[in-house]
Amino acid sequence: MLKSNLLAALAMSCAFLASPVVAANITYTVNQSIGVGGVTGTITTNGTIGTLTTGDFTAWNLLLTGSGGATYALTNGNSGVLVGNISDPFNPNAGNADTTADALNIYFNFDGTDGGYLGFQQSFYSGEHYWCNASQGQGFDCLLGKTVVPGSFSDPHTQNVSATGNQILASVAGTVGAVPEPASWAMLLFGFGLVGVTVRRRAASPVHVAA
Repeated sequence: MLKSNLLAALAMSCAFLASPVVAANITYTVNQSIGVGGVTGTITTNGTIGTLTTGDFTAWNLLLTGSGGATYALTNGNSGVLVGNISDPFNPNAGNADTTADALNIYFNFDGTDGGYLGFQQSFYSGEHYWCNASQGQGFDCLLGKTVVPGSFSDPHTQNVSATGNQILASVAGTVGAVPEPASWAMLLFGFGLVGVTVRRRAASPVHVAA
């Protein structure tokens, strides 16, 4: 009986391990320096782990700063998010392989080969009020590297810096938002199974009553 119960617990753990883990929303903190300006605030996703698409971003509150003290606040109420690539440059939902996330960080690969870009902008392709990360010069709003535009791309407040490699754009503060790995869940369920086996064995043991 003990052996069969242990096998059942192990089978349950393995079945869970093979299933996708659905995470809750994750809020990441942004603190990016770009030239003499930068971007600070938060980005919230639906908890997707791996490649991110436009629909995976659920909320954001970002303060853009440039030279001369210029600022502009982007929120999900006054702006949108662009996750596109150079092969379909004016489609903000085209997606790319350069924008990814895990339970602790959002990443952008500036060495990506598909010309991907990730941006937040008040009005798409207007040339104003945006933060963009691009793995290739887009020939329109997004310059190669990191760009913050609190005003217009043509004014002196705009800041742009080069960037290489797969870089962290935002991180979870402390441990808030961390999602247990599937292996951790499997071990937890296996432990619950062992506890259940122990309880059943004790319940089934004969009770000796003193005469």
